Amino acid sequence: MTPRVCKIKHNPPKSYGDCVAACVATLIDRDDVPHTFDGRDAESAWSDLRAYLNQHGMTLSVFASEEDPRDHMGVNNPDTPYMLMCSTSEGNHAVVCVGSEVFHDPSWYKMIIRGGTDMGVWVVGVITCLK
Repeated sequence: MTPRVCKIKHNPPKSYGDCVAACVATLIDRDDVPHTFDGRDAESAWSDLRAYLNQHGMTLSVFASEEDPRDHMGVNNPDTPYMLMCSTSEGNHAVVCVGSEVFHDPSWYKMIIRGGTDMGVWVVGVITCLK
């Protein structure tokens, strides 16, 4: 995995950060991942991101948890890279984790993870091959 950094600053409503796109780009080692979390509704953003991944023989599964999933992932999936959506002092954010550790934070400066997203849950995204 080659870490990618955000290209768009999170400054709603002028702009919405592209940390999800940077995390997916890191996970699949591609630089052409579209910025789908650009202010549209989450359902459309996930759908468009999956459509992009499907074109490349991959899909994304997301799971929500009320508890921080990193310890569970470390014990049960210690070598699995995944995207973790959480909250920071700046708002919702996404990072790349492997097992229980943050592997890469795509923000321009280190963010401190505070808890689950503003919906009250942590979201884990795992990308897999379709074949």
